[in-house]
Amino acid sequence: MKLYSGPLSMFGAKVEIALRVNPKRQVPVLIDGVVEIFDSTQIFEYLEDRCPEPPLWPRGAGERARARRLEHCSDEVFFPHVIRLMSLRGDPDPVESPEWLQAHAGIESYYANMERQLAGR
Repeated sequence: MKLYSGPLSMFGAKVEIALRVNPKRQVPVLIDGVVEIFDSTQIFEYLEDRCPEPPLWPRGAGERARARRLEHCSDEVFFPHVIRLMSLRGDPDPVESPEWLQAHAGIESYYANMERQLAGR
């Protein structure tokens, strides 16, 4: 395998990082000395432990669990719809496709749910 890149290419750099550290060959990747982390949620948790001030998560157990649930839902519920829309960009008229309508409806539903959860905050 060969990777062609330039010394100042941030796009090439992220590929190099992923190839060397992350078995899934994806970014983000955090390297802190001998610690190598390649999952965004785990990076958040590591940073919270490593540099607790200012806090990234709420201090109370209940609010922290709620924030982690919201973060998990954004990864597992919201983002798959975004990926689906991105994959349809090459279609001549993606707005008419059932896949586009389904992904768009999923995003709208997610936004409405978030509005309800965050109302008054």
